[in-house]
Amino acid sequence: RTPADPPHTTAKKNRGTSHDHQDDLQTLLAENARLRESLAKGTQELTLLDRVRATIASKLDMPSLLRSVVESIVEVYGYTHASVYILEGKTLILQHQVGYRNVIEHIGIHEGISGRVARTGLPMLVEDVAGNPEFLGTVENIASEITVPLLDEGRVAGTLSVESIHKLTEEDLRVLVALGAEAGKAVGRARLYEDVQRRNRTLSALQESALAIMGHLGLPEALQAILAQAAQLINTEHGYIYLVRAGSTLQLT
Repeated sequence: RTPADPPHTTAKKNRGTSHDHQDDLQTLLAENARLRESLAKGTQELTLLDRVRATIASKLDMPSLLRSVVESIVEVYGYTHASVYILEGKTLILQHQVGYRNVIEHIGIHEGISGRVARTGLPMLVEDVAGNPEFLGTVENIASEITVPLLDEGRVAGTLSVESIHKLTEEDLRVLVALGAEAGKAVGRARLYEDVQRRNRTLSALQESALAIMGHLGLPEALQAILAQAAQLINTEHGYIYLVRAGSTLQLT
């Protein structure tokens, strides 16, 4: 200590330094707690996402897949209102929903928040639906909506939506975007599976028709077999075969 630093001045400096160290320690502890919480939350999100991914990955037929997507989101994440639509032409068609008594079966791409998402291919978080004129509501007291696109090889195949009476956040949006990406891939796999199944049915029908023609069936029976297989392929109960007769006239067989 020097004459310029009397005892009381030195004590004050020490107390000030001690307070600064305590403040720094408190800040460091608070930051560590925040990081631990963030890490735990991120780990939980990944765990939940893996659960949903595993559930939908096991589904190949489209109806089961889309039902699984919605019900898994509700079960795992606790959302009370969720729905999934598939885009056909310029119209979104409802495939499955949870939580709604009154549903909107069809939504044009120029209607509502889902229509905008289908049109742009971009996710939307609407924190306050009361202030958004595009919101199509069927449930009272809904506060927020998130809709994300289902992308199949970069093309919009449908939309996935959740609504809540509580305010949805950017964190919810991040979760739904990740889920939508997984669901979009699954839709692509399901469509491929449907194409393969349809081709297999076509080949089987053609084979049976050829065998009928080349077998011991008479002409009427062979034509009836061909007609039955054709009706099965296009999922109809009605069909006709006409034969060209002499004079270029058509005769119903």
